[in-house]
Amino acid sequence: TELAATAFGILAHWVSAKDEELPVSHLKRSILTAEREFASRYAEQLNIEELARRFGVAYSYFRAAFKARTGYAHWQYILHLRLTHARRILASTDATLADIAAQVGFGSAFHLSVAFKKAYGEALGAWRRHIIKPIDGPEAARPLLFVGTELS
Repeated sequence: TELAATAFGILAHWVSAKDEELPVSHLKRSILTAEREFASRYAEQLNIEELARRFGVAYSYFRAAFKARTGYAHWQYILHLRLTHARRILASTDATLADIAAQVGFGSAFHLSVAFKKAYGEALGAWRRHIIKPIDGPEAARPLLFVGTELS
């Protein structure tokens, strides 16, 4: 939840320059609430039509307004959140792809792999190997280094 709140804060700041594009304050609040909900529930299967209905906004209008504000269709926004979280998990744990896929809301490791490669142009395993490099020699028992960092 702390990570989701941080992600929402960053995304809200990133799109704040687009506020003037939405003329109705109720709609603005609805979009901001949807962004918060997506950030905290990105791993779940969300029903966007139900979300729009809950906000009292027509689905087609909600979709158009969401894209105008964020630059993403709602499904792209959620995909971006899922892939961002998957990258963090890949870089910081040795979790299996199936476990990561389940944690971030993909139906399978295959679907995560396909989406990752399409978004970043590199396979998950190759990306993981590039981001983390093992230490050779007597220091092999020390923690892994992230590329571009040094142990003091």
